[in-house]
Amino acid sequence: MNAPQKLLIDNSVRSLAITMDYARQPFSLDVGGSPMTGEVVGMKRRRVDDWKSKQLSALPTIVHLVSDGKIQFFSYGELRNEAWNRPGSFPGEVMGNLLAGVQISEVPDAICRTRLFSSNFKETKAEMIDFCRWLLSLNQRGVKKLGGLPFTDFEMENFRGLDRFREICKAVHSKHYPDAFHFWTAEVNGMDFFLRA
Repeated sequence: MNAPQKLLIDNSVRSLAITMDYARQPFSLDVGGSPMTGEVVGMKRRRVDDWKSKQLSALPTIVHLVSDGKIQFFSYGELRNEAWNRPGSFPGEVMGNLLAGVQISEVPDAICRTRLFSSNFKETKAEMIDFCRWLLSLNQRGVKKLGGLPFTDFEMENFRGLDRFREICKAVHSKHYPDAFHFWTAEVNGMDFFLRA
């Protein structure tokens, strides 16, 4: 059997996988000549933009490939931090979630941002863009100074390999630096794909 394809899964895919929302529907009944009103609480299908509907239609097949062991999903710390602002991230929705019960393994961050900068989990994207700008500004002398800080060997190797991250960032606007960092993290962890919606 071939080794499964490894996919770093973006929060955009996890959000798209939630296909149902809670809904309330008012009702009124005539019970023995007495009007009775109330609300029924249930679930309704989430509306999806046309351009995302084809991506959504592919998700059940992708999930089936995971359950067959042909692909494996991965995430990492920065995506978990980013998820605090993702609808449906907590508590985890099971009803209508195409990824419910799917195993998502962990890989290490290319460089763990929270070792250097604190985070308030509300401004994660702006903080991440600032972190990426800081990484892009580092030269080799700056990287050498980091050697005394509590970074793993893996992270120090990635600090020395920042030219690849710079190359990725040249292709995108700064507002997409977080996705560039996710893509780079996928690369340095040997992922076959970075899956986003």
